[in-house]
Amino acid sequence: AETGFKKALEIENAPAPLEALGKIKFRLASERKDTGMLFSASVFFERALLLNPYSASAYRDLSAVYCTAGEEKLLTGLQERKKKIFKAGKQ
Repeated sequence: AETGFKKALEIENAPAPLEALGKIKFRLASERKDTGMLFSASVFFERALLLNPYSASAYRDLSAVYCTAGEEKLLTGLQERKKKIFKAGKQ
């Protein structure tokens, strides 16, 4: 599955394959207890948010990565970014 999503990214840098790759990496990292792979997953979610800052699923999954990694500062920063984006969208 990972290979297919990577090929999709070669065609178009889009949020959906980035989020899918992040989910794959997150699942593998959780199973293997691999902190380095957790941060690989976070890169995919961050890239997805750059392309679509309104993706609730990317925020949720990235929050899970930061919680699992024990990164409270990153989690707090993410929550603040999310508040700003969704507040800006309501104006």
